[in-house]
Amino acid sequence: MILVVILVTLHLCVTGLAVTQCPASCACYNDYTTVDCSQRGLTAVPRLSNLTVRLYLDGNAITTLPDGAFRGLPQLGVLNLQDNDLREVNTTSFGHLPNLQQLYLGGNEITTFTVTDEGPAYTRLQELEIHGNQLREIPLNLSRFAPNLETLDLSRNHIKSCRLDDSFAGMYVLRQVDLHGNQIRGIEDADFAALAWPVMLKSLNLAGCDLFHISDLAFSMMANLTFLSLAENQLSWQNLEHVFHAMGNESRLLQLYLQHVPLYNISTALLESFVHLQTLDLSYCYSTHIEQEVFDNLPSLEILRLEGNAFRELGNITVLTSLRELYLHDNQLSTVNLRGLETLQVVDLSRNRFVHLPEHWLTDTNVMHSLNLSRNAITTIHNAAFHKVSLHTLDLSYNRLHVLHSYGLLTMRRLLLSHNLLSRATEDALNSMHTLIQELDLSHNRFTTFPRYILDDFFALQRLDLSSNQLGSALKDGRLTGLFHSLTHLQVLHLCSNNITKIPHSQFRYLHHLTTLYIHSNNIRDLAEVSLDDLKSLSKLDASQNRLSMVDITVLKKLQYLEVVDFSDNPYDCSCGLPPYVRWLNATVVTVLHLSERNRYLCSLPTNLAGRNILTIKHSRETCPKRHYVHDLVLLGIVVASVVGVVVLVVLVFYFGKICRKLKSWQYKWQVRYREVSGVELTVDSTD
Repeated sequence: MILVVILVTLHLCVTGLAVTQCPASCACYNDYTTVDCSQRGLTAVPRLSNLTVRLYLDGNAITTLPDGAFRGLPQLGVLNLQDNDLREVNTTSFGHLPNLQQLYLGGNEITTFTVTDEGPAYTRLQELEIHGNQLREIPLNLSRFAPNLETLDLSRNHIKSCRLDDSFAGMYVLRQVDLHGNQIRGIEDADFAALAWPVMLKSLNLAGCDLFHISDLAFSMMANLTFLSLAENQLSWQNLEHVFHAMGNESRLLQLYLQHVPLYNISTALLESFVHLQTLDLSYCYSTHIEQEVFDNLPSLEILRLEGNAFRELGNITVLTSLRELYLHDNQLSTVNLRGLETLQVVDLSRNRFVHLPEHWLTDTNVMHSLNLSRNAITTIHNAAFHKVSLHTLDLSYNRLHVLHSYGLLTMRRLLLSHNLLSRATEDALNSMHTLIQELDLSHNRFTTFPRYILDDFFALQRLDLSSNQLGSALKDGRLTGLFHSLTHLQVLHLCSNNITKIPHSQFRYLHHLTTLYIHSNNIRDLAEVSLDDLKSLSKLDASQNRLSMVDITVLKKLQYLEVVDFSDNPYDCSCGLPPYVRWLNATVVTVLHLSERNRYLCSLPTNLAGRNILTIKHSRETCPKRHYVHDLVLLGIVVASVVGVVVLVVLVFYFGKICRKLKSWQYKWQVRYREVSGVELTVDSTD
């Protein structure tokens, strides 16, 4: 036993600290295996427990790593030194860390990363990140330091040459090399020669490197490459044609990113080698022409990005039978053929020049999630434009539609029609979609009324936006009675900017689940005329920018689930009727939006208080008009007179009662005396 104690003591002396000790400036978790020393202002590595597995020293001010800085940490697997002030790193600084797997050195000022022949190789190191530093060349002899490295991130440095030394030929499991954001102007044939077979490199990122030229055979030996990004460079399409052609028909490339490369022309020869390609990004390439057969050799393509170009027509997209996502926004297209693309899930055609959607423009699609046709110039849609189409979201906003009518056998969950010229709707306009639709946006149009039964049986509808139309008169006159009767599951209703003055009681009768009501930017003078009593579940009410001179808090007290209100930017009358509302504002647990902004809750009346914040007004003789005090004095006089009158009446009753009793006493005595006299007289008479 004594021997064990001695051995433990010697071990602690060697390691320099107790097993369960945590540095005073750090936090330790998971039985001291995770040590968080990030952003603690440290200038040196603290003494650590030998149980440490994950060490976070990021965001400090450490400038150097002395030899043996991490001595005695045999379990360390993750070391994070990001965002410090390191300038030079020597591999001897890490000592013996046999289990190190991830080393993060990004965001420092490192100019040199030196791999020495001294010390052990880090055979378990899989990930090395030195991004965002000041390196001017790729570190040499890396295989001596990390022979089994899988991920190397050298992005956002000042590297001018991507020449990899011969040591990379021994890094057989290297999977990813990230060099994006450096200053590599050209790539020669021999620069990546070390990555030839049997190296298993799959991902190479050279985006934003100021590349002007790539030698024809630069990538030809990387047979396992599946990801290649050359985005944001100044390469020509002719140069890339030769480079890609040299990669051969056996290329395994799955993802190719060329966005913001000035290609101008998308040719068949550019892509014909990549028969396995699944993702192709050619967005913002200044392209005006794409060859008709360009997609014929891409049978596996699933994601195609061509947005931000100047295409007026496209090649034969219908051959892309595996296509799931198609992005064509910001072009000059007036038509596109999507027939037969049954796997499409996302299509973005916004910001083009579509005017008309013809018959069967889109058919037999039931897996589509989103179709975006916003910001075109669409004026008409054929009744059968969508045939047996089921999707999640159809966005037709910012077009020039005048009439809302049926779009054929079309079902969806979200229909967005805002910012059109819609002024009329047919009764059957939304018939086919009533069972599924959850959100309907008809805002920023010209509707003055709706057909009575247009929203019948819309039991699934949860959000309805009718803002910025002209529905105020129809609501006031009852011409929209029944519009909301089927919307028993509606949760959010927008009615702002409709010139509303009154909403009759019957309108909201069936909105049992409405939680949010927006009625701001209207002409409402009294909340009592909005019929809020029926909205038993209301939790948020926005009535800002109306004509409310005050808010009747009795209306608000009936809304027992109310959590958020906005009554800002109304013309408040700060006379003597306002104090109950101000007391409610100061005491309520309801969140009152913009209440702390001094210019959002201002007095408009009386004129001497105009422009003052309603919360700063002290309601006294200073603020209330004189007539109110005269009225109060008259009332007080009436009350006092009444009290005095009652007192006088009581006194008189008491006084007259006392007199009456005395009169009765006198009467009784007189009667008794009279009787006695009468008796005497009778006696005298009888004796006679």
